[in-house]
Amino acid sequence: MCRFIAIVIAAVLTSYSTFAAFFGIFSTEWWTGAVNVGIATACNSTANLDGQSYCNDFSLDTLSNSTEQAMFGLLVASIIVGLLALIVMVFNIIFACCCINLAGPFTGLLVFLQGACILATILTMGFYYSWSYPAGTSSIGAAYIVNIVAVPLSWVATALTGVHHYSQNGRDEEIKA
Repeated sequence: MCRFIAIVIAAVLTSYSTFAAFFGIFSTEWWTGAVNVGIATACNSTANLDGQSYCNDFSLDTLSNSTEQAMFGLLVASIIVGLLALIVMVFNIIFACCCINLAGPFTGLLVFLQGACILATILTMGFYYSWSYPAGTSSIGAAYIVNIVAVPLSWVATALTGVHHYSQNGRDEEIKA
């Protein structure tokens, strides 16, 4: 039962991290204030949904330089890796009642890489604006906060896939000791 709960919680945390990366791509609220700044600074048309502003004309043309393209690429990679991890986790959940291990360490590696991609995006955004607020902004926005929270959650999910792997191999006693 421990392995089942661990992998379900890991799947929920991985889902959050995948959503955070998706949110980070389209949100224009990485920085907020008099103006909102997102990854795509050349976005001309935004839409508001539940108090959040999103770029609704998003395309690769709205990425004004290579740094924005790199941040976009890191978040897309994070989404792809997160979805792969979720697919493997679904099979782990289905077969949790058996003693079949479908790739516990591989799942952990995928989730860790997802967190690393999001962390790299956060650091790149900070370096891009020299760790100060861009002109017209006064605070970090929802997209930045959601992605900052996603990093430790993805690494907790990594640890939980490890618990799942070890408990599935009959090593519960070693973990408790």
